[in-house]
Amino acid sequence: MATRKTDQRTRDLTTGAKLCKTGLVGGILASEAANIAAAEPTPGGWLIAMIAPAALLLCTEVLIRVPGRRDATSIISTGVTIAIAGIAAWVSYWHMAEVAARFGESATAAHLIPFLVDGAILVTTLKLRQAHDMIAHPTARRNRRRKAQPTVHAPARKLAVV
Repeated sequence: MATRKTDQRTRDLTTGAKLCKTGLVGGILASEAANIAAAEPTPGGWLIAMIAPAALLLCTEVLIRVPGRRDATSIISTGVTIAIAGIAAWVSYWHMAEVAARFGESATAAHLIPFLVDGAILVTTLKLRQAHDMIAHPTARRNRRRKAQPTVHAPARKLAVV
């Protein structure tokens, strides 16, 4: 019975990871499309426009797939990925806002739409990492939960004085 639950949980996590991956790639493609649409209409302009989202996707994949430890290398690589994500989000934000306004969105909507895309990229990245960790280490979470529960001791008995 436990094996069935474990197998079902692994299937659920794998399905969730696939949905997250689809969302992540979809967000990156939307960012790429906005960057290309806002770029100078030359092959060089299009190439430059594709760099930030592609770099974000590459760093995200590395963080998700390569197991990390709590050492200096992991901390530095996570920090660099956060910096790349920030740069990609900044560049993408303005390109997407410009394209949305160009296609008739109100000023408010044009400035909110990029948050939808970048927010979806952020959420799917975090959940994809979580699903990957849970698939790779299925008992770690259960063990953490057990350790976190306080031990309940029976109340001490009072000794009668004779």
